[in-house]
Amino acid sequence: MNRRIYLDYNASTPVDPRVIAGMSDKLSFYGNPSSIHEEGREARALVDEARVHVARLLNCDHRRIVFTSGGTESNNLAILGTARANREKGKHIITSAIEHSSVKNACEELSREGFDVTFTKPSVDGIVNPERIQDAIRDDTILITVMLANNEIGTIQSIPQICRIAKQQGIPVHTDAVQAPGKIPVDVTELGADLISISAHKIYGPKGAGALYISESVSVSPLARGGSHEKGLRPGTEPVHSIHGFGVAAKLLFDEGLPELLPMRCDLERGLLAAGMEIICKDSPRLPNTVNFYAPDWPGESLIMAFDLEGIAVSNGSACSSGIIEASHVLLALGYNDRVARSVIRVSIGKFTRPEDLDDLLRVIQDLNSGGMSS
Repeated sequence: MNRRIYLDYNASTPVDPRVIAGMSDKLSFYGNPSSIHEEGREARALVDEARVHVARLLNCDHRRIVFTSGGTESNNLAILGTARANREKGKHIITSAIEHSSVKNACEELSREGFDVTFTKPSVDGIVNPERIQDAIRDDTILITVMLANNEIGTIQSIPQICRIAKQQGIPVHTDAVQAPGKIPVDVTELGADLISISAHKIYGPKGAGALYISESVSVSPLARGGSHEKGLRPGTEPVHSIHGFGVAAKLLFDEGLPELLPMRCDLERGLLAAGMEIICKDSPRLPNTVNFYAPDWPGESLIMAFDLEGIAVSNGSACSSGIIEASHVLLALGYNDRVARSVIRVSIGKFTRPEDLDDLLRVIQDLNSGGMSS
């Protein structure tokens, strides 16, 4: 195979060539957006324009958008900032056991600071039952944080229902929506969440830019101290060119709409099942671009290397830390054993994926089957 096939869109999307062109056109804008001279005003205009495009994508007031460096910072600002700002009201946080590590680790940090965190268990189909969230609410609950779409298994949570439950108790809700834009609609009004995290490099934009929607009813403390940038919540000179690229990507997504990915995912899953693969959360509501599969006798890390040698980029559901492949906490929370949790392969597709890319993936799997790959 002479060409590379990229099937890891949930990790990061290729930057759209039009975003690259838009950023290149503005690289000469060197002013500090906080300066009041002409050069500063030019830079400020780029930031303000991007804020409008991101807000339009989420169907919200642009004044409620705070730019960050990405999804991880947005999640930390939402969770740590909201908890610390409201500690006088209570010290109980509710989350799920299948959150992204940036949410999981932020909640664990709050535990070390004296907060009490409830990690709600999902069902085996990867869904967090809103009734379990309701049962976990206490008089001192000050925040609920549940992701909209899971980065590993792709399952979509009932955020509107969770928000309705929380609103009855006056509890703010944060949702990590980083994996959702570009795959499913993300509308502030329909979701009902008070804080929503998104990231540029998940929607064909550049790395280094993210955003947090913050409802005017929520109090949030900054994580760092400095100037009054981003309403005082994110001090430091804004990365103008990354933010501008974020705005271009958001505008393209809003103007062009969601790519049609589900038919390709369905075709791939039929091929995987025919090849004897097991598909995680096959019948659950999922992102239209995400497939997790495994074979009981195939070690995942060896498979990833085998695919890479064939020119195909995929990932597994595990986190790699210091060269050690760790079992996915998401899959362990669903009840899978350690071996399966280390062996699952994630394929995530996007708007540049072609059907023949997935055909090539299936051909490699058939070749591995014929070769009798084992541990």
